[in-house]
Amino acid sequence: MMAPGILPGAPSLRSRWPDAYEYTMLRRSKLPYWKAGKADPVLDQACRTGQFIPVSPLRLAAVFDGKTGQAVLYMIPKERHDLLIDPGKLARSGETYFFFSPNWGNCEVFYEGPQPPRKKPTGMPKPRK
Repeated sequence: MMAPGILPGAPSLRSRWPDAYEYTMLRRSKLPYWKAGKADPVLDQACRTGQFIPVSPLRLAAVFDGKTGQAVLYMIPKERHDLLIDPGKLARSGETYFFFSPNWGNCEVFYEGPQPPRKKPTGMPKPRK
């Protein structure tokens, strides 16, 4: 059976670029993905504008496969900040980052680390709800 829109005899995307679908699972959890770490609205906004995102294609992942909030998040371990695009130098030493939908308007960034979330600079617009 063929998927709609695929030409007869054409290889599937998976067979043509198998590594585009593979990732290395660094963590697995039954929690919902939004419990990956602390929320940080400053990192969310930077991610939505491409100013704090994982390099592409990144294949390090945390899998959240509980009853609710199932997702595969991009993961940047605390010792691999070289895998971040971070021109604003928002990454902090000792933090691990989890990205839901990076570089899109609904991007969310969660982090594990001892420090509180970043403060928005004065004059920065509030995110829409």
